[in-house]
Amino acid sequence: MAEKDSGGYALAPIIFREIGGTVYGVYGYFSPEARETAAEKIRRLLREESGRKSLENSE
Repeated sequence: MAEKDSGGYALAPIIFREIGGTVYGVYGYFSPEARETAAEKIRRLLREESGRKSLENSE
């Protein structure tokens, strides 16, 4: 079960990597009430950003 931070977001280990004999845990925050997955959000943000770039280039 994921721990919760003070804002109510879940804190869960995403990946663990060993580098030079030290194990590092990379954590991510997520909201249990989220309506989109991380992949969907990244795609949406990239589409929005590319749309802004297109508008800037057309001026």
